[in-house]
Amino acid sequence: MLWGLLPALFFGGGQEKAAAAESPRTLSPFIQSIFPRGGRQGTEVEISIQGKYLGGACEIRFSGTGVKGKVLDAS
Repeated sequence: MLWGLLPALFFGGGQEKAAAAESPRTLSPFIQSIFPRGGRQGTEVEISIQGKYLGGACEIRFSGTGVKGKVLDAS
């Protein structure tokens, strides 16, 4: 009975080492909330964006035209 378990234990333990040897995945930024949700056209509005994996952000991109932005604090 013991011999039947040894190969399973031996091969099962190798999977943990292989997973630990892989390089860490890069996690994509995820926006959870934006406040305020809008502003008056032609004015400057400071917004707060919260989410996951946003630390160290250095730029903001918009899909439309006529909107500009810059990162003030990425903590």
